Amino acid sequence: METVPQKYKTTDDKEFENEKEAVKHEELITAQSEFEDALKRYSHALFESQETADGHPFKFTSSHDYYTLVVTGFQMPRLQCIRFYFYNCTLDDNDAAYVTQRTDHDGNCVYQTYRISELYHDKVNAEAILLEAQEKYVSDVSKDVKNLAAKLRARG
Repeated sequence: METVPQKYKTTDDKEFENEKEAVKHEELITAQSEFEDALKRYSHALFESQETADGHPFKFTSSHDYYTLVVTGFQMPRLQCIRFYFYNCTLDDNDAAYVTQRTDHDGNCVYQTYRISELYHDKVNAEAILLEAQEKYVSDVSKDVKNLAAKLRARG
């Protein structure tokens, strides 16, 4: 009667005929898991070492509202409120200055990258920057209107 060779199964459901190979493979699985956990902790620590535009530490896990200045299609500055969550953000280990957020708009996946140093932790600080930007916008538009009016008057 023929004997069936013993199989050694690892936690990732791979089978080995040799116990020594199975043990080595299991050690690799454990090492990889420990590495991924350490990388995740490192990434979070790296991100949380960054500061926002108003000098607060960036807290990736806080579900806190952050604010950034954006320019609309008509060039009018406004504030955008952003909240970061683990499930929809990517941590870039190569450049902690940026965080990328994934959002769904009408069934389409959209990625937006933010520079941490341009985010505001406190809304009042963001509103002060918004006011400056809007005052500059109004001043620029006013100059454009005056220049256009002068050209039209010069044409007679």
